[in-house]
Amino acid sequence: MNNWYESSIKSLVEEYFKEHGFSVVFDSSEFWDVFIKKYCKQIPTSQKELFVQVATEARSYAFNKKYGTYSYLTDYRSVCENWNHIILDEIQKILGKDLNSKKVLALGANNGSELAIIFEDFFKSMNFDVVEISETACSAGKSLYPHINFICESMDEVALPKNEFDVFISLRAAYCAGNNLDFIVNKAIHSVKPGGVIIFSISNGYIDVSDGKYTPIKGVYNPENHHCDETETERNITWMKTAMLTNGCSEVFLVNAESEILLISKR
Repeated sequence: MNNWYESSIKSLVEEYFKEHGFSVVFDSSEFWDVFIKKYCKQIPTSQKELFVQVATEARSYAFNKKYGTYSYLTDYRSVCENWNHIILDEIQKILGKDLNSKKVLALGANNGSELAIIFEDFFKSMNFDVVEISETACSAGKSLYPHINFICESMDEVALPKNEFDVFISLRAAYCAGNNLDFIVNKAIHSVKPGGVIIFSISNGYIDVSDGKYTPIKGVYNPENHHCDETETERNITWMKTAMLTNGCSEVFLVNAESEILLISKR
């Protein structure tokens, strides 16, 4: 059995391009729009329109393939009993105990199941917008949770209203390959009402099923060296915190939610 996290967005993007007649190398540390512009300068003018179309399809294909039918059975959260309670508690510290009618914007929340798990008794009385690039996940989410408004777009390209939401939340998603983290954080901050809460998180573990057993391992998976360790966790925390402070968060504090590290700021 293969581990889902070993399938990289980079390799899936390159696979789709190859199948459609383009040989590209996608640097996963590069912003998606920079990657597109770079290759558009290298190909004949007659192919640029097709290349941009294939690029859009390739990104969607990659996220659909990796996350479209995501299963929580092999999610590290399955062995972390309190991850959702920790997140809810941090939100309530800022907004108060009563979350009824609060508005939530979630980026990269897949089919919305993590929101149902986090907000529990408040879930049906709250208002949710979910921005999710995977069409498969959005389709599943619309069936599971009809009261969630799913927006099938990439995080760094979606247009967001300003001062609209009480909570912005993006768990284990914003730093995915190709995302322009500065754009995402800037949009997140301005989408939240003054006094609202902004939460990002960094993965801190996976379930290894390669030997047929369910073995928890700590850290973030590095597709370059095929290892999972906490060095990658720390690197991503630094990257995320820097982006938050640089783009307008006055203060960022860290909370260990077992399955992930939360980076929290009050607007």
